Amino acid sequence: MDILNFSLFCLLSLLRLSQSFASATETNTSSSQWVEGTLVGSSGNEKSYRRECWSKKNCDKDIMTGSVSPDCMRYLEQFSNATAKFINCTVANARPLHYCENCVSEYMSVNNVYKIIFNNEGKNESSNCKRQILRADNVQVVLATYNFILYIWDKSKCDQCFDVTESNDTQIYKPAESTKKLLAMIENTLSCFSDFGQGVVPGLVTQDPNQTVCSFCVKLYCEANDYYETVEKENKLCSDLIDSMNYTRLDWGQKFKCSVAQKDQGEIWEIAALVFSLPILLYVGVWVHANQDFLLGHCGVIRHTRLDNAE
Repeated sequence: MDILNFSLFCLLSLLRLSQSFASATETNTSSSQWVEGTLVGSSGNEKSYRRECWSKKNCDKDIMTGSVSPDCMRYLEQFSNATAKFINCTVANARPLHYCENCVSEYMSVNNVYKIIFNNEGKNESSNCKRQILRADNVQVVLATYNFILYIWDKSKCDQCFDVTESNDTQIYKPAESTKKLLAMIENTLSCFSDFGQGVVPGLVTQDPNQTVCSFCVKLYCEANDYYETVEKENKLCSDLIDSMNYTRLDWGQKFKCSVAQKDQGEIWEIAALVFSLPILLYVGVWVHANQDFLLGHCGVIRHTRLDNAE
């Protein structure tokens, strides 16, 4: 009888334990928070995804986390939007490279928002956005992101293509005259390539130069190339100009098989003739020097002979 009671007690205990575990599982499952969305897969196609939040408050966008004040949070959101727009613009203009020209507005926006955050050192902790946003964690994500954007801009030497001025604590970017002039010259050269190189099949490698392009576009190409070298010496080149000129040179040399030597081959032949004539002139000079006494003596004999005949 005691054994039966003990067995019944154990069975009831196991039943209660299983019920408690099931109840806990249902509670955890019901409290789980999931986020759904789409992402780009490895093949380039969009794929849907579901992820479980670490906690309920991380899934609720309306719940403020951390000790960031509403005003500072607004600046953080503005900085996030500005940096996202700059990165999107930079990647979109990476080929051909034109982000110095096309993304300067986005760059200025990032700079302006960051300066607001950096200069916001309120009298108390709740209004000190510089400390709350820039120095609140050991990773310093905002500062690292800003430094990355500066790295892209400075590495490309974008400022060298602009005349940068400042008014009312706001930087103003205006394209330099040399930038506009060089871009116009490159565009005119590329237009000439397009007009006179229509017979060239893209991707087709040929050994013969395109005489039409080489003849009609050589002046435009040389003027653009010479002015590019002038601007380079003045340290006024940015990645946009460098990339544009490099592709122009590739078209000229590899696509159309042209060379600057075709601009004036007469000068080339004159120089070649002068070089080849130097050995001849050298040998003549050596021979004259070696036979100087003989020539003078022979002339003297002739002179005396004439005098004798005159007498």
